[in-house]
Amino acid sequence: MARDSLKTLRASRRRSVEEARYALGACLTAEAQAAAAVQAITDAARRDRAAYQAAEHSHQFLEIFIRGLRASDAQRLAAQAALTAAQARSAEARAAVVAARMAAEAVETLNFERAAAAELEANRREQHALDDIARTRFNSGGRSAGR
Repeated sequence: MARDSLKTLRASRRRSVEEARYALGACLTAEAQAAAAVQAITDAARRDRAAYQAAEHSHQFLEIFIRGLRASDAQRLAAQAALTAAQARSAEARAAVVAARMAAEAVETLNFERAAAAELEANRREQHALDDIARTRFNSGGRSAGR
């Protein structure tokens, strides 16, 4: 019965590791998307600045450019906040993967130790049986020689 519960625990720990890895993958995907959004907003602002500077009579569009720049800054701040939150979730997911792996390794270690203990006990019993056989033969051999 102990083996069945250990087997169940092993399967459960392995499943936990896989679930944690899947969650980490989702977090890393969200983090990459957030980083891409920040980069896209930054690139768009850079292009707008270049277009404004290259435009003839750009001073006439100064107010429009400034409003666009403020909107771009607000979008970039929101995207950076989303990126920071995604990075925090990724860090938590990494920690969850580490914890799940450690738990699974602990179960594997316990399983190995139990198997080694069982093998040691089986060897001890076998040696005891061999000693009993040898003792019986020695004792019966000694009696027949003395008679």
